[in-house]
Amino acid sequence: MSRVVLGVCGSIAAIKLPLVVRLLRDRGHDVRVIMTHSSMQFVTPMALSVLSESPVWTPDQFEQGYVQHISWAKDADAMVVVPASANTLAKMAHGLADDPLSMTVLSYTGPLMVVPAMHDSMWLHPATQANVLQLKNRGVHVLGPDMGALSSGDVGMGRLCAPELIADSIDWMTGPLPTLKGCRVGVIMGGTREPIDPVRLICNRSTGQLGSAIATGAVHAGAMVTVISTEPIHHPQFKEVVMVETAEAMYQSVLARYSDLDVVIMPAAVGDYTVSTPSDSKIRKTGDALTIHLQETPDILAELGRRKTHQQLVGFCLSDGDIVSTAQTKRIQKKCDWMIANDPTQFGSTHRSGWLMNDTQMIPYHHLSPTELARLILLPLSR
Repeated sequence: MSRVVLGVCGSIAAIKLPLVVRLLRDRGHDVRVIMTHSSMQFVTPMALSVLSESPVWTPDQFEQGYVQHISWAKDADAMVVVPASANTLAKMAHGLADDPLSMTVLSYTGPLMVVPAMHDSMWLHPATQANVLQLKNRGVHVLGPDMGALSSGDVGMGRLCAPELIADSIDWMTGPLPTLKGCRVGVIMGGTREPIDPVRLICNRSTGQLGSAIATGAVHAGAMVTVISTEPIHHPQFKEVVMVETAEAMYQSVLARYSDLDVVIMPAAVGDYTVSTPSDSKIRKTGDALTIHLQETPDILAELGRRKTHQQLVGFCLSDGDIVSTAQTKRIQKKCDWMIANDPTQFGSTHRSGWLMNDTQMIPYHHLSPTELARLILLPLSR
């Protein structure tokens, strides 16, 4: 169990903290919360204490002599300031320590992340940008902010990232982190959809969970991440997200960017067949049998292997029967550096089992969450 210290600042976005705490507890983290005085105007210490199952440290306790910033800093595996206000970012950048949160931040030497939330005019102010740059130069990870509707009614860059993304990012902070700084990573994910007519399609059971975890992890490892996906996915630090639907569209999108990538990871579930001539109008019942002619889709992984120059290529093999032998053969034929092998029962599963292999290693894994499996895949790619 990892111990996470959450520092909560004064922002309307603090109303999302109960969900963040709940998600972290559900994922097995031990959560401790430190609140600023202004944050208590938006969410109560009692609510966060009940959800974290731990006492919450407030400025009132600090004023009464309840000083434990050193022990909390020593015991934490990760510390996250969320939502991080412009005021607290300034205090962190300049080493001020006048309340429990800023004192603990100044005492902490482990993985530290800030998740800003404020009006876009405050976020874009040169002083805030200079403070954030200073924190980044010290190794602090900055998640967001996001573009969206703000509490003022304006729309701009300043919205708190989604609680699920915050929890995912904390998962990555509390384990071994790959080193991919400056690496250009492409993640190809989701199940393709081949139209039969305007309302019907051929698809598969892929959820995109693993691809999303890999893309998020690559960002935290310092990579510049391009995502080509059939499933909605968002992260404020992605370089590019390309939405596609069919195998052909995925094929063209990957090839157009392949030469600019250093690593390509392809957990996409690409359909093997597409309809030769989709109908332009809805096919209606006639009482007769319907014949649909299919043709093979492009073999994206094989084409990437054929065109490979400097890239590391990571493929996935879904098979039944002799899974390991099938995956090794596929890895060699398609010139992949790594191949992940599993069976059809893995589709949509919350935990995965299978094998990770290259030309010298065969690594079995069992009952891993998408984040745990993504970590296993990314670690050997470290630079």
